[in-house]
Amino acid sequence: MNICFFSIVTYWHGGKGGMEIHGKILCEGLVERGHEVTIISTRHPNGKEYEEVNGIKIYCLAETGFSTYWKKWGKESLKKFDQLNRMKSFDIVLSQSFNGYYFAKNKKKYQIPLVSFLQGAGPYMTISKIKLAVQRRHHTSIAEVIRLLLSYIVHFFILHLPTVLGSDLIICASDHVNDSLRKWYPVRREKIYTIMNGIDTLGFSPDDKDRNRIRKHLGVREGESLLMTSGTISKEKGHHLAIEALNKLLEKNVNLKLMIVGDGEYLTSLSRLIDKFGLKKRIILTGFVPNKSIGNYYNAADIYLIPTLRAEGLPFALIEAMSIGLPIIASKAGGIPNVVKDGKDGLLINPGDTNDMVSKILILLRNKNLREELGVKARQKVLNELNSENMVNRTLNVIESNLFAVKNKSSSEIYS
Repeated sequence: MNICFFSIVTYWHGGKGGMEIHGKILCEGLVERGHEVTIISTRHPNGKEYEEVNGIKIYCLAETGFSTYWKKWGKESLKKFDQLNRMKSFDIVLSQSFNGYYFAKNKKKYQIPLVSFLQGAGPYMTISKIKLAVQRRHHTSIAEVIRLLLSYIVHFFILHLPTVLGSDLIICASDHVNDSLRKWYPVRREKIYTIMNGIDTLGFSPDDKDRNRIRKHLGVREGESLLMTSGTISKEKGHHLAIEALNKLLEKNVNLKLMIVGDGEYLTSLSRLIDKFGLKKRIILTGFVPNKSIGNYYNAADIYLIPTLRAEGLPFALIEAMSIGLPIIASKAGGIPNVVKDGKDGLLINPGDTNDMVSKILILLRNKNLREELGVKARQKVLNELNSENMVNRTLNVIESNLFAVKNKSSSEIYS
């Protein structure tokens, strides 16, 4: 197949999030299986307009704004698609999230099937942001709450609905996303599939050499336990709750440190909280670590925390930490319970409940056998279910069986 992939930001732009990692794994997997892949994306931060990486052709549109829908992305992306499609017709179009909305609006002109990949759907993330905004400690104004609501409404009608209505198939990262999509959007059940994210399990595997090297580099002493959390540093990710939990644990004379990997807008607030509790010697802020190197940091940790306050689709960080064999303590939110079965391959906590987090951390610190058992089962689940081979193969199977098994039908039947 000759495939066009719309994505407003890519891993090769320097993208740091789950969507960018998903796009990289999917596109590389498609090329490895003999398909042609062309990505259309926004302006590159370094001014590149074209590059080819691992057999993937990437066009970055100079007239657009980096990683945004609102600076000519719609019209410019479709113009580039027209140009490339005239040179060699595409068989299928893929949309990362709602990035292909403008193609979806004009889809009848091309009669090329559209498949959209959703890591999240519905207003759940917006609701979690509003909940945080109205908490007194954040001193957020009513204007900010209104801004969040208006932003969601604009996105819903301009981006979300056209993409959902124009998609021939929608592939969701978790059952939670699937359920949310059917609840909030007018979409037929038969065109929605759940294919959970998958990772390179060789790139994320236990390694004692990496563990010892990174712990020494970070100044983690013999006998100290190391908690880890990671990701974009924002309010809704809940990193501040991990700091609050550490402060409570240290009151119990636990020999413990916390490593926070990542950067973002909320980092300054975290630093103030660390100063408030006097935890500078107990908390390690690594800053941004590239995805290709973060496996070393997982290996250095003893317990991995996901204290998120928002309804995550299915975080790649969760799968990566599980693949290393770390025992997981994660919020019972979004798609996380689709993967982590409480007490079997991880422990779940109530979102925002630091006492629950403290209790679960203490259970693991005091029970080495449980830590090891949860870690082994977590890695086994990734090896069996959440690997990149499964993700790409299942994606291709769904696309081919649904869209290319009907080639003998007339176009009017397919696109009516």
